[in-house]
Amino acid sequence: MGDITFSFKTANVFLAVLDKIFKSKIHIDGKNNIHDNPTMFVVNHFTRMETFLLPYAIYNINSKMTHSLADATLFGGKLGEYLQDLGAISTKEPFRNRKIIEELMKGTHNWVIFPEGVMVKNKQIFDKGQFLMNNPDRVGPPHTGAAVLALKAELTKRNYLRAVQNNDHATRKQIEERYNFNKPEDLSFKEILICPVNISYYPLRAANNYLSNTINFLVKEMPQRVEEEIKIESNLLVSNTDISIYFGENISLNDYLEPYYSIGQKYFKFIDEKKRNDFILYIQKKRLTKKFMHSIYTKTAVNIDHLFSACLFYIKKNKVLEDDLLNMIYLIASKIKYLEERRLHPSLRKRIVNLLSDEPYSPYDSIFNLASNEDAIKRDGETIFINREELDKGLSFHAVRLENMLNVLFNELKPLKHICKEIQNISKLSSQSLKKQCSEAIFKKDTDNYEYDYEKYHDNEFSKNRNLAYPKFLKNRNTDLGIVLCHGYLASPKEVETLAQYLFNAGYSVYCVRLKGHGTAPLQLAHIKLEDWLISFNRGYSALKNYSDKIILGGFSAGGLLALINAAQKSHKIEAVFCINAALKLNDFMTNFVPTINLWNEFLEKLKINKAKLDYVDNQSENPDINYTRNYLHGVVILDQLIQLCKSKLDKITAPCMIIQGDEDPVVSPQSAEIIYEKIPSEKKSIYSMPFNRHGIINGTGSEEVFEKVLKFIKEVTS
Repeated sequence: MGDITFSFKTANVFLAVLDKIFKSKIHIDGKNNIHDNPTMFVVNHFTRMETFLLPYAIYNINSKMTHSLADATLFGGKLGEYLQDLGAISTKEPFRNRKIIEELMKGTHNWVIFPEGVMVKNKQIFDKGQFLMNNPDRVGPPHTGAAVLALKAELTKRNYLRAVQNNDHATRKQIEERYNFNKPEDLSFKEILICPVNISYYPLRAANNYLSNTINFLVKEMPQRVEEEIKIESNLLVSNTDISIYFGENISLNDYLEPYYSIGQKYFKFIDEKKRNDFILYIQKKRLTKKFMHSIYTKTAVNIDHLFSACLFYIKKNKVLEDDLLNMIYLIASKIKYLEERRLHPSLRKRIVNLLSDEPYSPYDSIFNLASNEDAIKRDGETIFINREELDKGLSFHAVRLENMLNVLFNELKPLKHICKEIQNISKLSSQSLKKQCSEAIFKKDTDNYEYDYEKYHDNEFSKNRNLAYPKFLKNRNTDLGIVLCHGYLASPKEVETLAQYLFNAGYSVYCVRLKGHGTAPLQLAHIKLEDWLISFNRGYSALKNYSDKIILGGFSAGGLLALINAAQKSHKIEAVFCINAALKLNDFMTNFVPTINLWNEFLEKLKINKAKLDYVDNQSENPDINYTRNYLHGVVILDQLIQLCKSKLDKITAPCMIIQGDEDPVVSPQSAEIIYEKIPSEKKSIYSMPFNRHGIINGTGSEEVFEKVLKFIKEVTS
């Protein structure tokens, strides 16, 4: 293990403090790819802080100090001394290559090398299907220096060990003196590895902030290049930026030395050893460089900014419907997860369906605002106009991150050829094709989610038949009206199936939502969040929106609350909303104590005390064939959060609304309907109290009367 200098420890403390104090978040993947072998880490280079960021990350994993090459311009005064203590060496250090080879052979220090040799501010590293650099210092293929150094270190070690075996004292002494060691035991006998590393940032934004403003105040007449770097890098630190570090699969140098090395030793001994080694380097340096460059740049954490930017560049027309753009992004995200060589940022995971939900989605709003501020796009009603001149404008290397970040983001995506090809294909689809494919993709995702959850949580005692809880999409080609229908707490889509079929037979399309945690096993309710239910509903809404031009929202019990919440949040997009026995006020007084019990359980869990915990209660259901017979208290806590959210949204509902409530409901207080009716400001609203002494009034005797009320309401509001 290399010596840990005081400055290196200080830098680690400094970065750890940054990680806590500032909003930047460092995520590390691929830790299992860091081994005890001497390793050269080859890394993409976009910011100066990577010089100390990566050694810090590696040290936190293996407690080993890692050396790195850094720009020679940084090695002036105290900063230079500090960087040297960190293990950084100037790119203009005369014997830098010898030191790298020595430490890799001996295994005393691992090395971080930026194979591009400079910061690639424009991320322009890939063009016409191959890696090509384009910056003020170099236009052409990437440097092969990192590959040469790694291969030389392994070749030199082999040559030395063979000289020891053959008692070749002259060769042995020459290598020992050149690389500063005395005996074979000073070397590491483990193979030297190359570990490709990708560092991705999200979001990438240039903006003045308190850190850059402070520096600008203290330093007058700062060079424009330095000012640009401070604005970019300080914003990465003080803004809510994800820093994703991915350690890729190690590359074995043996794969590049064999069989050339063995053949040379066996059949070409008459050729000078140095010439044989030079031949191997000549043959393999480009191949190895291409390999690790591909491994680095195809492991970019793909985010919504990449897809948005690429869509703008690939769309051939100068305008696009915003709904089409949103569908493109969702469809691309849904397809690329099945492609090889891709990593998806959370902005493209489960929340991505909110992109289509007719509600604000902050990742989209952020990149849209960036494009607007760069004058690349302009929104006019439902259409987005693309300014090709601004999008394609050429900028200096040191200005592009400030004035055309869209171009930088697009360049970063280009090495992922399969993704770019998918985006090109999707950008050519018609509006109708986009809607159709998007609707199908969402429903498939909904179905896949259920199957995954069912397999994960299946319980022989408590799980129902798998077929009871699939989300259902009843498509009626003869109408432009669709209905999103949601079941209640502890139930599944089976609960609303009869009503859904009735409405389908009446001529409407219906999407039966499955709320996450339902239809699998009661235990899953102990692991859900309110957001999960909101996303579940939005998935049904988004699938139906791409199939039907007009939407009505409806739900039973807790599903009624979700229908009301979404009516408030999508008020200008829906035709009407109805709720049946909406669970705004529950009869069971014990529910008031559930949050306290849940906090008590969490407290005991921290103390690792399980005996006094109360995780669940038995549930006496009216429909035991559909509903869970066990109720986890965490689920009741989430239900209470849903109730509170609904209460806060009622005064924002302006769409026509119908409220149905059983007058002797044993679960939901009839006051629920009255509260909803009084608080919503809809001009068209109605309330019906119906004679039922059970909660589940959409199944069993008398349910037809409820169905008729719903159908009559739908016909009235759509006529």
